[in-house]
Amino acid sequence: MVVVVAVVVVAAAAVVVVVVVVVIVVVVVVVVVAAAAAAVVVVVVIVVVVVVLLFLLLLLPLLLLLFNMAIIIIIIFFLMPGNNSLLVATISQGS
Repeated sequence: MVVVVAVVVVAAAAVVVVVVVVVIVVVVVVVVVAAAAAAVVVVVVIVVVVVVLLFLLLLLPLLLLLFNMAIIIIIIFFLMPGNNSLLVATISQGS
């Protein structure tokens, strides 16, 4: 009788140990996978942000140049006396 109780206790202890080890392994695997997924997401976000910033840094001077050229063209067309007289002559011809 004592031997049967001892065997049952040892078997129960072994089952508890196995269950605890399995739970620990599962938790570690889940944490590692979650950390890896988070790291991948962070790396992707960082890469996207860097690419967008580089694109904006490369595009910004071009946009400023085009904007300045447009302003210069508008100033040339609307502030030069020759163009104004041409504009006035065209308007008076039309009427």
